Amino acid sequence: MDSTDRAADLAADVATARLLLRQSQRRWAAGIIADPSAASPLQLADERAAQRVAGATIDGDFVYDGVFRYNKETEAQRWERTSAVIHRADPGPDEDGGYLEFLARQAASVEMAILAMGLVEDASILDGVLLGTSGEPRSDASTSSLKGSRAAVICLSAGMVYLMYQAAKAVVLSWKPKPAAAKSVVSFSSRPEDTAAVLDADDAPVGQLSDTLISWFESGIARPPNSVAPPAMYHPPLTLLTNFAERFVIAHEYCHALYDQFALAPPPWLPSQADSPIDKELRADRFATAIISTSASAFDRMAPNVALQGAMVAMKIHEISDEAIEIVTGLVPGHRRANATHPPFDVRADQVFQAYRSSIADLDDDSLDPRALLVPAETADELWSRARGRIEAFKASGTPLSPVWPHA
Repeated sequence: MDSTDRAADLAADVATARLLLRQSQRRWAAGIIADPSAASPLQLADERAAQRVAGATIDGDFVYDGVFRYNKETEAQRWERTSAVIHRADPGPDEDGGYLEFLARQAASVEMAILAMGLVEDASILDGVLLGTSGEPRSDASTSSLKGSRAAVICLSAGMVYLMYQAAKAVVLSWKPKPAAAKSVVSFSSRPEDTAAVLDADDAPVGQLSDTLISWFESGIARPPNSVAPPAMYHPPLTLLTNFAERFVIAHEYCHALYDQFALAPPPWLPSQADSPIDKELRADRFATAIISTSASAFDRMAPNVALQGAMVAMKIHEISDEAIEIVTGLVPGHRRANATHPPFDVRADQVFQAYRSSIADLDDDSLDPRALLVPAETADELWSRARGRIEAFKASGTPLSPVWPHA
């Protein structure tokens, strides 16, 4: 088969996969935040991508986006690949086009890291990976492919995506501002005692988390009706936490696409065999950890332990949402059953720690301290310990649930 035939076959597989994604999205459309002002999700995604480029400042070899600085060459590549991911998906009417641009940027970062690490022999393999969201009420993402297809669909739960942002906002709002170091825009203390003092004085972050979950149960959309952006000084840590949480989830799913769906040979640092569902999940976590570490350093000028805070908080929010779903619906999500397909948070966190430690030669460098990885996840735990009672009270109130939920 020549290259023209292979390209035609791939295009056909992608078209079929895109159709299946849209059918699933239509079923769960009530769980998507639509923008009625947008002509189409594709147009909105393109507009957001163009706004990102137009809002950046180029100075010498660097691109500046707010307080963040990127290498000009790699950032231009990321802009181009972000657009490619968006157009590959060709988002349908039940996609949140605005948020898809954010997710596509993280998928572009993942694909650039995959290529930089030499994880695929043929770069066109990545052209068969489609990204989308679904309003299906679940706390995770999924990757699927028709047997024998060269296309795979990575579908993120829209509820999980919205919850991740809102929960990350609650996390950073729980931190105590402190005098900034020289040349620093802002600084925060995330010591547990300082976080407890902040929440004792003002429990708005607890309400942020509980209101997001309750909105998800009542309306099918994980976003409080009164959601507002936090004060400007919280934007940098919130952006970092959200970006890398999303990137970790997406990188995890790319592992499933490459090694579980396409059956490529994994690199030597990944297990060659992953027979059980739990083994596959842990392999995907290890893969995502490497992708985060590589991409953060190469494309974001960010220390890997800071970037991996997003991984930890993503897994913690996953656990929190599972517990909330169990409280309200009475259902135990699949990855918390005895025959779990997903390992618990502690096991997953240990996998990330092991992968991080194996990639860092000098653990005596304070700037690479692995303990930093857990800080936001610990804050999320504190928030959940205070918000749990509100979710239990919501359940006891008998408030009707959105029809998208089982047992509604």
